[in-house]
Amino acid sequence: MPVARYMAIAAMPLSCGAPVAMAATPDELEQLVRQQAEEIRLLRTRLEAVEARQTQDSRVEPQSAQLPAPAKPVAIAAPPPFDPAPHIILPGPADASFVRSWAREKLVPTSTIVDVACGSGVPIAQALIEDGFIIFGIDASPSLLTAFHLRFPGVPVTCEAVQDSVFFHRVFDAAVAIGLLFLLSPDDQHRVFDQVANALRPGGRFLFTAPRQACEWRDVLTGRQSRSLGEAEYRRLVETSGLQLVGCHEHENFFYDVIKSAT
Repeated sequence: MPVARYMAIAAMPLSCGAPVAMAATPDELEQLVRQQAEEIRLLRTRLEAVEARQTQDSRVEPQSAQLPAPAKPVAIAAPPPFDPAPHIILPGPADASFVRSWAREKLVPTSTIVDVACGSGVPIAQALIEDGFIIFGIDASPSLLTAFHLRFPGVPVTCEAVQDSVFFHRVFDAAVAIGLLFLLSPDDQHRVFDQVANALRPGGRFLFTAPRQACEWRDVLTGRQSRSLGEAEYRRLVETSGLQLVGCHEHENFFYDVIKSAT
C-alpha cells in the first residue's frame, strides 16, 4: 500500500489534557494510539489499585476497645478505731427536750436540781427553769457563769471545778451533767461520782452523758484530751460510789440514768 501523506485531525485526551491537531502518517498515528492505550491502561491500573485499597479499608473490622487491666488485689485494712468526735454533740434543743422529759417523769415539781458544768445555762438549765424546777449551777468558767447570771439572775451559781466542788453545802433531788465527764481524767471522773453521790438525797437521780464505747480523742472545741470510760466501767464506778445505773438512752448524745439508793 503506497505511503500517502494525509492530514488527520484527531482530538485525543492526552496526558497534557488538551485536544491537539496533528498531521501524521499511519505509522505515527498507530504509535500514538498505542501510547494513548498504554496511558489508559496505567490510569486504569492506578484506579483499580485505589478502589481495591478503599474496599480493603472498609472491610477492616474496628479494633475492640482496650479493656483495662484487672485491678491488683488490695489488702483490706482493719476498720479504724471508733472515733467519738462526730458523736459528741453540744447540748441542743433535742437534748434539752430529753432532759426535760426525764425530769418530768422522774422528779416531782419544784425539785432541786444541780446543773453540773452548767455553762451559760442554755439550753439545759433554761428548759428546767421553764418547767418550774429549782436550779443551782456549777461551772469552772467565770465567763460562762457571767453569761448564766445575766440570763438567770435569780439562780444560785458557783465557780468551782466540779470534782472539787462543795455543792453549796447541801443536798439535791437530782443532778445533771451534760457534756462534762469525758473531758476529765479517769480519776477526776471517779471523784465526780463520789461528789454527786454525797450531794444527792436518798432516792435522788443523776443524769449524765458520755459515749457508750470506751475510747479517747481530742475535743475539737477545747483541744483537751477526752476519755469515755465506756458503759461497763461507768456502771462499776457508779456502784462503787453508792449509786446504781438504772437505764441508758441513745439520743443525739448517750445518756446514763443513775439513782441513789433510798436506804
